[in-house]
Amino acid sequence: QKMIEKATNKDSFDELIAIALSKPNVYVIAVGPPGCTRVLFFRAMRANLLERYSAFNLSAMDIILGCYQDKLSAYITELLCEKSDVKGIILYASCSEILTGMRFDSLIADVEKKHQITVSVLERGPLAKRKGAPRKNILKILERYDESV
Repeated sequence: QKMIEKATNKDSFDELIAIALSKPNVYVIAVGPPGCTRVLFFRAMRANLLERYSAFNLSAMDIILGCYQDKLSAYITELLCEKSDVKGIILYASCSEILTGMRFDSLIADVEKKHQITVSVLERGPLAKRKGAPRKNILKILERYDESV
């Protein structure tokens, strides 16, 4: 019976992405290989929220070498130059970042200090270690933006 309850009470991925993308002045950057970021693109398109979605696609070499943080930082800076209304960014980490143990702490600290915006990481997918339900995780992240926006 507990398994049935879990299956029927599960938050849909579409709903979670819509929640993340619907926050005014907060942009979601999907970080990962094109196959992973593609899924989020189509879900953002279906929710009619592409204006706050961006993809930072990683090559196989980026993933293997794990040295793409400078490129991601430049990508974020470029996004901030193009869009003047950005108050926060959610980095959507795919399984490749989770599997390789990519840490975004120094990148987040640098971007927050340099641009005076709030940056968070949302780990999703089958390899994500979840502390609580996915809906609670995204709502907890969005609370930070309520305080800063």
